[in-house]
Amino acid sequence: MNQGDSLSGKRMYSRYRRGLFIALGVSALVYLALSLHAEIPRVVEHLRGFRWVLIIPILGLSLANYLIRFVRWEYYLRALDIRVSMRDSLAIFLSGLAMTITPGKVGELVKSLLLKDAAGTPIARSAPVVVAERLTDFLALVLLAGVGIGTYYQDKWMALAMVGGGIGAIILTLNSPTLSLAVVRLVGRLPLGSKFAPKLEEAYRATAHLLRPSAFLVGLLLAVAGWFAECLGYHVVFNGHGVDAPLKLATFLYAFSVIAGVVSPGGLGVTDLFLGVGAEELVPGMTPSLGVSTAFVIRVATLWFAVLVGSVALIRFQGAVQRPGHSADAQRRVP
Repeated sequence: MNQGDSLSGKRMYSRYRRGLFIALGVSALVYLALSLHAEIPRVVEHLRGFRWVLIIPILGLSLANYLIRFVRWEYYLRALDIRVSMRDSLAIFLSGLAMTITPGKVGELVKSLLLKDAAGTPIARSAPVVVAERLTDFLALVLLAGVGIGTYYQDKWMALAMVGGGIGAIILTLNSPTLSLAVVRLVGRLPLGSKFAPKLEEAYRATAHLLRPSAFLVGLLLAVAGWFAECLGYHVVFNGHGVDAPLKLATFLYAFSVIAGVVSPGGLGVTDLFLGVGAEELVPGMTPSLGVSTAFVIRVATLWFAVLVGSVALIRFQGAVQRPGHSADAQRRVP
């Protein structure tokens, strides 16, 4: 890593730390507001009454989500013939979880920067992997939410259909060389656009390769399996609070809340509100304080657990990649 890359990396981590502290502050304020509305003593009582032994399988289900999505990450890297050792690949993937607190998880593009540091992979070549991940993630969540939209939120089916339709339109556009290359040529005609057009075309061709029917289906199925693991974790959270909530409802409510929260960093405020209020509306016998408690536990076990795992991986990987000879060693370890 040269001096310029080192300075760039330091700036990136400085921004990340500031963003993390801001996110923690916002999250604390959100739950303070929700708890004040629901009566703080009652929320604390429900948290104390939660069977905390169940946090182990809940976190295990979150880890299952990461593992399944890592398999998809590896599949995409191999599809583009991006060569990096399995150890580095896992470290880079997990590092991306630290950026879960960015809107729409776009901060996971940090994985492209880490791939460049570790193996010299051009960002234009690896960024499409993150794009394909996000598209299949969103569509998987739409499918999971669609399982219960007709039962629980019939008046919201149009909004969900619009999200799914929008993702589908993006995928169809990216699968159309005529439309996509026309956009690339248009960019090339803009001032300074000729500088970026070649990289944009490279990124488009890689993205189209990942979104071809066979690769797209594999990525989507893995995304559905991964996110369903966290939906199942939410179901266990209800059980831990002594609430009999059907798995179908937990799956719908969790997926729908995550989709709604895409507009804010990590879904802060929005996803939390939808989880709490949605549970209160849809689960028989659910009180506002119990809704806040269930939302708090699942968010700790998903959002903040992901940030913790990602932060540890990011710090460790950054330290490893700065060691002399790391990139060469990484290339030699590739099977």
